[in-house]
Amino acid sequence: MKEGRVYEIRVFSHIVLVVSVTVFSLLLIGINLYEGWDNWTIPLFLAAPLFCLGLHITNALDEKIRLYIYGVIILIEIFYYIMHADTIYDATPILMLTFALFAMTQERRLIRDCIMVGFLGIAVRLIAGYDAEGANVTALDVLKGIWNCLLVLATGLAVMKMLKTSEESRGLFRERIGALKQETKRADVFLANVSNEIKAPVDEIISLAEASLENSRDEAAADNMRSISYEGRKVAHQIGDMLDYSQLEMGKTVIEKSEYYISDILDSMVSELKIYKGIATELVIDVDPNIPRVMLSDPDKLKKILFHIIFNALKFTEKGGVYVRISYTPQDYGLNLNVDVTDTGIGMNEEEQRRIYDRFYKSEAGKVSDESGLGLGMSIVSGFIAGLEGFITVESKPGKGTKVHVSIPQEIADASGCMSLDNAESLDIGLYLQFDKFSDPHVREFYNTMMKNMAEGLKLRVYRVDNVEDLDSLVRSRRITHVFIGEVQYESDPSYMEELAERLKLVVVCDDDYEVPPHSAAIPLRKPFYCFPVMSILNGGAVNISERRFDEKDVKDIDDDKVKEPGHEGFDILKDAGIDPYKGMDWCLNDIEVYTAVLQEFASDAVEKQRELESFYNSEDWENFMIRVHAIKSSSNTIGAVSLSKAAKRLEKAAQDEDADYIKSNYPRFMPEYIRIVDAINSAYGAAADGDAEDEAHEG
Repeated sequence: MKEGRVYEIRVFSHIVLVVSVTVFSLLLIGINLYEGWDNWTIPLFLAAPLFCLGLHITNALDEKIRLYIYGVIILIEIFYYIMHADTIYDATPILMLTFALFAMTQERRLIRDCIMVGFLGIAVRLIAGYDAEGANVTALDVLKGIWNCLLVLATGLAVMKMLKTSEESRGLFRERIGALKQETKRADVFLANVSNEIKAPVDEIISLAEASLENSRDEAAADNMRSISYEGRKVAHQIGDMLDYSQLEMGKTVIEKSEYYISDILDSMVSELKIYKGIATELVIDVDPNIPRVMLSDPDKLKKILFHIIFNALKFTEKGGVYVRISYTPQDYGLNLNVDVTDTGIGMNEEEQRRIYDRFYKSEAGKVSDESGLGLGMSIVSGFIAGLEGFITVESKPGKGTKVHVSIPQEIADASGCMSLDNAESLDIGLYLQFDKFSDPHVREFYNTMMKNMAEGLKLRVYRVDNVEDLDSLVRSRRITHVFIGEVQYESDPSYMEELAERLKLVVVCDDDYEVPPHSAAIPLRKPFYCFPVMSILNGGAVNISERRFDEKDVKDIDDDKVKEPGHEGFDILKDAGIDPYKGMDWCLNDIEVYTAVLQEFASDAVEKQRELESFYNSEDWENFMIRVHAIKSSSNTIGAVSLSKAAKRLEKAAQDEDADYIKSNYPRFMPEYIRIVDAINSAYGAAADGDAEDEAHEG
């Protein structure tokens, strides 16, 4: 096994033995020339290191065989050295040094051979020095010989004992590491199972709460539903983090590339971030308008990378702001999407910077302890970025904020710019936003830079004013089509602002908790103030459908043929597909609005579930296949798709038993039934997913 510290030591021991052969050979050549021992051995001592060096460079033989060749050559040279009377007792320290060299090889046989060579050399030399009268060998020589043999034996046995203990310890450690790996694997599988088990009911709770919120006429009940939705979404994010982390730990993260719009990712991410952003923190998003309109990557993982990086910046920035710059660098394969996040927060010291990618690491310096998360965010970011073949760098100083740079390769599907205006040449924009109100100069710089880049990128004519008088003068002197003002500016003179709103598009940039008057013609634009909502307004679209206020003149403009109220008339379609809608209604307390929301939730992530199931089925990853099928089993039962739920339950049991034959025989029939039910829901009520979800499901 060529891994780990032991292998590194063995490789190093090869080098040390080759060097030792070379040094000892040169030493023996020098002694031979000086003492005149045996000149015929000099060519052999010259050939030995050359031979060993050639073996080491070419790797001609097995690693272990080469190791023994080096060892045997050293032992032969030591035996030769011992055989001379004037060096016999000098050999003992050399033998002890050789024990240390051989210990690195982890081969106890070489240690035993070294002991035998020491004994044999001393004995042969004493016998050879004993003549007929015994005149050349004294009793002291014999005692010295015995003493040196004992030293050699004791040293050799000690080294062998150390090696044996080391081997036993490594064996024990390997067993413990193996057991820990198995425990970790079981823990990861358990974490994934638990997360999926919780995810389905949490998603349903959120759907139920939001559906009830839409129908609630009781303000107290509405507040409760908002709290349930708010806390539910936080729990859903944490469950998602646990699932992502468990997939990364098990090495089963799948990169699924598909075409995506950068605007969709940002709009979705901003919506999710709103439940975390502090009131005192300004979030400024600056997007290069020339970024290609459609790119190819894994949009789900890209959104999670952006979310976690920006979420961390917001969490550790109590006052000031967070500036997000999204740009790109052209490459032969497409481009590198660059994300730079700069905050004015508390920053990090060197120790915190070293540990930010550690799993479960949480700094204690966050501004809101109960929203500090699970400590998995940056571990997930690091894993996803590596999977997408990108990189991340972090610069930070305590009290000076943090800068994060991410670069991720992307392919280009549509090279046209991500932002365009239908009639830019006919637009004149008035801007009455007093950035000077921000005490932090960095925030003023963030907004000014963003506005400058947006105006230049969209080729807009923008006129900045600092007071109401200058605004009135601007409107009278030029044909202004849109005016963007802050909530403070609106409140400074509401009657004048409403007068302006009747003549042009007046947009109030405001926080989530600010409300314009009930019948105001002004358009509220919720922060963060960034390019895509602005572009939508300039192109004549709505900022966000949920933000619009409808009155009688709005209702008259709606084409009644395009409105389809969900209701019992869709039950026939559901029944034809094998769904028992009344069973589903029982789950939803006979509330048709809630049941409709649950149905749409079921259909909204069908494409993603199908992709994951296909991936795990093709790779025979039955653990994750079981987790995904379990989720379909639970949600199918909730909507009344009893047959599908039972089929999913059987597949779940087969995956748990790793019964591949059953899965391969029945899964091909299961997926068409699942798609048929999704199609029926889309046909009856429409899906909450993208419009192309149904087509993608068929293509799958």
